[in-house]
Amino acid sequence: MNYQEPIHLIIGELIKSRKWKNKFANPRLFHNLTQGEYFDLLSEVTDDFSIWETVYCHRMPLHESIMEWYKGTGLRPYLNELSEHDAEEFEREVYNEVVKAYPIQSNGEIIFRFPRFFFTAIK
Repeated sequence: MNYQEPIHLIIGELIKSRKWKNKFANPRLFHNLTQGEYFDLLSEVTDDFSIWETVYCHRMPLHESIMEWYKGTGLRPYLNELSEHDAEEFEREVYNEVVKAYPIQSNGEIIFRFPRFFFTAIK
């Protein structure tokens, strides 16, 4: 549920840019429902359910730490589609935007928000 977080928005904008849009034959599709859609589905099968959102605030020492995290997850499908040279350039462009989007806190760390949506239901 972190599609509105800066890292996702940055990647989404870059892959649609004139420079990069023709480099990605298969843009990622996300098949998650909205929280309201999950609510409606659960309410059709039970009255006994709970839904909640939690935002984990990971403490990152450097902007490079955010990039390392995302190279193993959200950036991987994009980097895998690019040549080595293009992947390095794309990663550099993402990094430059990450530096702008994630401020450094007074202690030198960076807050990396990671929202998650949960639900439980009893039939």
